[in-house]
Amino acid sequence: MNEQSSLNSAVNEPIEVRDYNPVWPTLFENERKAIQSVLPDVFEDIQHIGSTAVPGLRAKPIIDILGGIEAHQNPDQFPVPLSRLGYVPATAFSNTITDHTWFMRWSAGRRTHQLHVLVFGSIEWRRRIAFHDALRSKPGLAEEYSKLKIELAQRHRHDRAAYTHGKSEFVLRVASEA
Repeated sequence: MNEQSSLNSAVNEPIEVRDYNPVWPTLFENERKAIQSVLPDVFEDIQHIGSTAVPGLRAKPIIDILGGIEAHQNPDQFPVPLSRLGYVPATAFSNTITDHTWFMRWSAGRRTHQLHVLVFGSIEWRRRIAFHDALRSKPGLAEEYSKLKIELAQRHRHDRAAYTHGKSEFVLRVASEA
């Protein structure tokens, strides 16, 4: 598989929700260090977010990383250093993201990591952290989310936009209650 077909496979891969894997925090920590090595002194904070950051939660096996930058920083400088780690910017295949800059790392036709870069402390930053913290602190809520994700993955296996949209009401509700 050449690089372009591998990228296309990763972008269009079917949605699979898997059992929690205790190696996910280690994969995040290794990636955090690698990102800091190619972009030293850029991030105010780097957090492991998403379902792989919640012990016991079923998830797509993709490590979601939240990188907080100062408002004056321009993430347009990030693609070249991040490409050394195998990341591509969202503009390589999607122009629909408006609230942050997004990078994807893939291997053998599968997404492995996603880096979401946004202003540290912004409303969106706080919303994502609030959702993450709520899932980690309320196992019943995490189980409810897990069930929703499994149902949506079965219903929208090949429609990532529908899968993501199906989760949005739950995410907004939980973040606003946190």
